Amino acid sequence: MEARKIFYTKKALCCFRVISFLCAVLLIFIEVFFKKVSIREILQTGILDFYSFFSNIFNIIVIFLCFFLVLFPTRFGILSFIAFVYSSAIIVFEPLNGMGILMYFLGTALLFARGLMNKKRKLKLIFLCIFLCLLNLTQLRYGFRNFFYYFLITLGYVFVLCFYTFFMSSYHLNTLVYEDKNLNLAKYPKLNERDYRILQKIQSGDKYANIAKDENLSEGSLKNRLHFVFDTLETGDKQGFLSLYSDWNICYIPEDPKTITS
Repeated sequence: MEARKIFYTKKALCCFRVISFLCAVLLIFIEVFFKKVSIREILQTGILDFYSFFSNIFNIIVIFLCFFLVLFPTRFGILSFIAFVYSSAIIVFEPLNGMGILMYFLGTALLFARGLMNKKRKLKLIFLCIFLCLLNLTQLRYGFRNFFYYFLITLGYVFVLCFYTFFMSSYHLNTLVYEDKNLNLAKYPKLNERDYRILQKIQSGDKYANIAKDENLSEGSLKNRLHFVFDTLETGDKQGFLSLYSDWNICYIPEDPKTITS
C-alpha cells in the first residue's frame, strides 16, 4: 500500500471518527462544567468579555463539526478551518500561548494532506505567511517593545516546527519506496474499463453531468459508482482521489486481454 493512501484507509478513517468524537465530548465537558462560570460572571457584572464570548460560540460550532466528521471522516479538511480560527484567536488574544502557532501549522498540514495545496501552492503558502504576519501585527497594541518580544517568541516556535517538519519529511522520503506514477485499474478486479474512462475525465476536471451524459448514465448512478470506485481505491472521495492521483497516468491494461470489460 502506498504511503500516500494512509489518510483514506479504513483504519485511518476509523481513527478520525474516534478522535472527532472524543474532541466533541471534551468540548461539551468544557462548555458545561467550566464556561458556564464565565457566562454567570457576564450576567452579574454586565461586562462582556469578547474573547470568552467568541470562544463559547465557536466551541459550539466545533462540536457540531466534530459530530459531522464522525459521520463523514473523509471531509477531514474541515479541521483546517477549525485549526486556523482557533489559531487566529489565540495569537491575537494570548500571544505567549504557543498553541496558536501549533494550530496554525496543523491547519497548514491538513491543507496539504487533503490535497488542497496541490494547485497554486506557492501563492497559497505566501498568503498563509502574510496572514500569520498580520495576526502578529495585532500585538502592536501592547507597544513596540512587547510586539518585538512576542515576535521573537513566535519566530522561535516557527523555527522549531520547521526543523521538525524538515527532519520528519526527510525521514519519510528516505524510507519511501519509489514507484512509477501509473495507476492500472485492471489490478482491481471489481473495476472496469468504463471506470478508467470516468476517472480520466475527473482528472481533466469534467463535471459529473457531462461525464454521465458521455457514459449514458444518470448523474445519480454515476455518483453511486464513483463512491464504490473511490472506496475500492481507498481515496475516500473525489477530492481525496485528486489529491493522490491528479498527476498520475491512469490506465486499464489487464494481463489477459480477454478480461477487458466495458
